[in-house]
Amino acid sequence: MKYVSDWLLHYAHKHGLDQLALTEGESLAFNFDDGLCVHLDLQIAELLMYASVGYIAANDATALEGLLSANLMWRDTDGATLSLEPYSRAVVIARTWPIALLESADDLQSKFDRFCHLANTWRQALVA
Repeated sequence: MKYVSDWLLHYAHKHGLDQLALTEGESLAFNFDDGLCVHLDLQIAELLMYASVGYIAANDATALEGLLSANLMWRDTDGATLSLEPYSRAVVIARTWPIALLESADDLQSKFDRFCHLANTWRQALVA
């Protein structure tokens, strides 16, 4: 848990976000200028990151098959999972990391950067 707090303080300082902090429910959302919104949810033993990366129409079997194929053994998701929210048809990418395995604030920064890159890659893929 300490690395999460350390990383948030470092990130806040680096980007001039002095008021950046986890909510009472231990969550936080980053809204980037390009429209990406990455949520962090600190749970008892793990850190969850997730983001909506696009939408798929109900009749788009090819796109749905692509999501299932990418999820196979996390082949194209770098360990994350892609899911479909049934009501809005939003595609959500999510990844968890055991807090005990987070080695440092730098390690967490690296994981956050990789997740943001992955989310943006899927955003681009779903509009293509």
